[in-house]
Amino acid sequence: MSYLQQQLSHFFAHEGAPDPTDAIVILAVVIFKCNCRGHPRIKKQKKQLKHYKKMASPVATVLRDGEHLHVKGEEIVVGDIVILEAGRCCSCRYAIIRSQYD
Repeated sequence: MSYLQQQLSHFFAHEGAPDPTDAIVILAVVIFKCNCRGHPRIKKQKKQLKHYKKMASPVATVLRDGEHLHVKGEEIVVGDIVILEAGRCCSCRYAIIRSQYD
């Protein structure tokens, strides 16, 4: 006989009103365990999401008005000259003007 079957048979075999303390204690433990496991996990997921958002919006080095600037990909405008480097991701479509390996 499993533990659950024993508890159910004990519960229904009782005469009079059953004692709710066991149920209250078990419910309190379950709620406590869920909260203890959930909050650190949610904080970790929020931190990872911020990191992924940073990775999703790449920063490009552009030549604008004769100055080298680091701007977000969505802030690149027509007329900016984007400096591409090895290992950097491209944030939009480019027309290559000059390459080191021509």
